[in-house]
Amino acid sequence: MKKKKLAIVSLMSDGGCHVAFLDMHENILQLLQNVELVHSYMVLDVRRIPDSVDIVLVEGGVRTSHDVEVLKEARRKAKILVALGSCACFGGIPGLSNLFDLYSSLKYVYEKTPTVIKGVIPRENVPEVVGVSPIFRYVKVDFQIPGCPPESKEIMEIILSLAKGEKPTLPTKTVCDECPLGPPRKKPSKLRRIFEPPKPSTCLLEQGYFCMGPVTRAGCGAKCPRAGIPCDGCRGPASKILDQGAAMLNTLATIAYNTIKNFNLRTYSAYFYRYSFASSLIEDLIRKTKVKKK
Repeated sequence: MKKKKLAIVSLMSDGGCHVAFLDMHENILQLLQNVELVHSYMVLDVRRIPDSVDIVLVEGGVRTSHDVEVLKEARRKAKILVALGSCACFGGIPGLSNLFDLYSSLKYVYEKTPTVIKGVIPRENVPEVVGVSPIFRYVKVDFQIPGCPPESKEIMEIILSLAKGEKPTLPTKTVCDECPLGPPRKKPSKLRRIFEPPKPSTCLLEQGYFCMGPVTRAGCGAKCPRAGIPCDGCRGPASKILDQGAAMLNTLATIAYNTIKNFNLRTYSAYFYRYSFASSLIEDLIRKTKVKKK
């Protein structure tokens, strides 16, 4: 069987998803028996995306006009385009910046931060800054590999499936289904912060920690809850959940509406949409409102 050509393209990214790909360690040798890596800024000195690539993995979301152009080029040259990681799939943590006015954010960063002296917002010979977006808002995405970072084993299995012409699948259950601590048996009486030591054998949501396990796609083995750390939702909404944040708010209201005191939605809003705000229904409404105003 002829090897499939594989490329990894990076947009606005910290490179963590690229590292997750390389974290296959010796298993990458098995992968390279089926695919030829033709573009990767961490591994190969290849400046341009080659033409006619079988599988292109795109890490990072869209933040600038340059990201848009690179993404569209990747889509033109890819037979199969895959969103790699939460930023590409949902917008990721950078998507929370969409909660604020773009110009105000630029003004704060370049003019008002304590380390800036006579700062100015750069405008010449730099790409235009746009609202953070997952890549599906600009191009057709054939498959998603969620996670921050995504699971190396899952990356490998999906690439091998695509290389063989098969249709890969993602887990349909939730992180709670993989977690040995849950589900909650009692209603929490208050919200706890992550610096408060948890009981090691009790569901974190039951203890009052803001755990996104009930609404987050499985596949990570519930690593965070197993270590006593609440799930923060990095794998995005589970398969039957339309909006991750709204579903979690509904869950919290169902199990703790009459027990939790001093809950403030504004204070905890980033918990609901830590990774998925840029792909949420709220963001859709904001975008439609802006289009109508124009």
